[in-house]
Amino acid sequence: AQETRKQGIPVDDIYLYHSLYRSFDFYLQAWRPMLNEEQIIEKQKAGKPIYLFTNEEGLQKLKTRFRFEIVIQTPDFHITGLNGKFLNPSTRAQSYQYAYLVKL
Repeated sequence: AQETRKQGIPVDDIYLYHSLYRSFDFYLQAWRPMLNEEQIIEKQKAGKPIYLFTNEEGLQKLKTRFRFEIVIQTPDFHITGLNGKFLNPSTRAQSYQYAYLVKL
């Protein structure tokens, strides 16, 4: 969320795809709706910029239907799953996946 502000990405152009990220909403200080493929296509027809915040699985799904560029890639760890692997700095990178903000 902080990086989107630094890059000047308008909050109204950001949506969620394939996975809920309410912590992202919290730090963005705005609730962002989730879009499905049909809604993405409709927004593209309107000619508006579309930024999607998604996980690795969502990124793979997007690759099958859309062209996009990765704007932000950030480590993603659900704090409710806190474990020793994450707490240990030498194994932390093995304990998380990534979240992505992509621009279509």
